Amino acid sequence: MILYGASHHGITSPVPYEGRKSRGTEFGINCTYGGAVVLDTIYYIMNTTTQIDFFQQLVIDARFYNPTELLTSFTLLFLSGNDYLTYLHHGGSIKGFPEFCKFMINQLVKDIKRIYNLCLPKVAIDAIEPLGCLPLFTADYPYEACYGLAIEVTLLHN
Repeated sequence: MILYGASHHGITSPVPYEGRKSRGTEFGINCTYGGAVVLDTIYYIMNTTTQIDFFQQLVIDARFYNPTELLTSFTLLFLSGNDYLTYLHHGGSIKGFPEFCKFMINQLVKDIKRIYNLCLPKVAIDAIEPLGCLPLFTADYPYEACYGLAIEVTLLHN
């Protein structure tokens, strides 16, 4: 989907982080992993802090980008609902979602500040999907509508 979206707009997709040495970085680097998460989860996915650590090392190495290139670049931060699914997996309650969401957003703000301080002043963040419409919440019931409280969590997060 991202490759299609980029090519549709005439943008060459950035090279994955692992391919940076063999394929070049003239169109940027994709330092992300699918299912991106803010916190550590039950899934084997690097959290945003670790992903930013990788990118920061590239900036420190200074072989890939100089400050002028970074200042004219942008960062697109994709998140998923895996943080919330992990919260539920560890016994978190639906009613505790607002407090957990605040905790998670606070970490996300720290990560965004790190990105900004790496000379990347343009940061865009996507919204998470409507969690109350996921099969996790709707599979056990005749589907008539999305699960309301989880929809509220999505709205709170976004």
